Amino acid sequence: MIRFSEKQCFTQSAGCLRFVYDMVRQIAPEVEIPVALRNVEPATPEPRWDYRLASQYARQDYRNSYLMKNPLWAIYEKITKPLG
Repeated sequence: MIRFSEKQCFTQSAGCLRFVYDMVRQIAPEVEIPVALRNVEPATPEPRWDYRLASQYARQDYRNSYLMKNPLWAIYEKITKPLG
């Protein structure tokens, strides 16, 4: 299983894809990495949050610090907005 944090998906989306390709190639070396990803570094690891860190990030509005800088944010807001 491969898991990425929300932050990784929003700030390192190409790196996440590269990481997946690298894992697949360990099983199936014949799979080619797309040209667009060949010079992309795999996503860097994110530390796991504990309760203390999550509380600190909540006070700092940490989530919005990376989400609102990404063009995907407008799409994300539209598809997660409640109907009605």
